Amino acid sequence: MGRRLSQGRIKLTLLVDAPADPENPTASELNDGHDASADIDMPSFVFTAADSDTRPNTKLVSRSQSQMVTNRNHEASIRVERGYTAGGDTASDDETAQLILDNVGSRIWAYKRESDKWSTDEWEDGDMYAMGGSFEIDTPKRGDQEGNIAFDVRLLPQDVYDFGTVAAGSGT
Repeated sequence: MGRRLSQGRIKLTLLVDAPADPENPTASELNDGHDASADIDMPSFVFTAADSDTRPNTKLVSRSQSQMVTNRNHEASIRVERGYTAGGDTASDDETAQLILDNVGSRIWAYKRESDKWSTDEWEDGDMYAMGGSFEIDTPKRGDQEGNIAFDVRLLPQDVYDFGTVAAGSGT
């Protein structure tokens, strides 16, 4: 299989606390968050805009039907894996699983960067995020019964922004 530009170049950062300006988070705020990039399987990762809701907007003089956007939609879901120890506790869960499973029903802030930078590169002032904002963590569903104990988790969009810029400053 040929190498794709996105391989190793998608960064997903999760924040438990809202940035001072959620539409323009700072590099400091994002770098202080949890980098979930190494914990998420690419095939299960969905974090994108979805088809917008529309309604007809055709005028009497129009020669074809036109539509207008009424709501912009997004979808987000990830798979997290439990990391049970021999004693049965979840102390070995990766940080992403702990953050998600410990906060079901709560709001988190998530930001995705897709660029020529590597996933492991820190956020910098002026970076563009592809999608980011606040999401409510839905109840995890058990994935297939094969392999590791994993849960598919929908992140329900609340206030989401597309193609924003990481602001300069500390955000405080």
